[in-house]
Amino acid sequence: PSHSHSTSSTPAAHREHQQRLFYLKATVTERLRPLVEGTISQDIFVDDVYRECNNLKKSPLGAQILRCIGRAYRIEGYRVLRTMHDEKVGRIRGGQRRMSNGIRRRSGGGGRRNSQEVTDRVLDGWRDA
Repeated sequence: PSHSHSTSSTPAAHREHQQRLFYLKATVTERLRPLVEGTISQDIFVDDVYRECNNLKKSPLGAQILRCIGRAYRIEGYRVLRTMHDEKVGRIRGGQRRMSNGIRRRSGGGGRRNSQEVTDRVLDGWRDA
């Protein structure tokens, strides 16, 4: 039987999609945690990723999967960096930033500090590479 991809979303399909997103988010977060927390060096992390990529590209469609993953991370990385730049410019211009819905919000929320710190540490490490 052929599988058709419907543009309509059923509650079950939405639930499965949310479960996949949760799984991927948790997996990537845990994979990056040792690097961000400094429990492994950047060199060891890069060696591990390189080894995993070499193993994956030997599997059926592995090279294509890696290209898709790389493209997705590159696009998302550019989006995050652009957002961070826009927020920085917004803080310089008056201590406020626009959210995606156009509402202005004060910068420097308490919950953002930890995630911003993690982002800064990762970006600093990538710049040094």
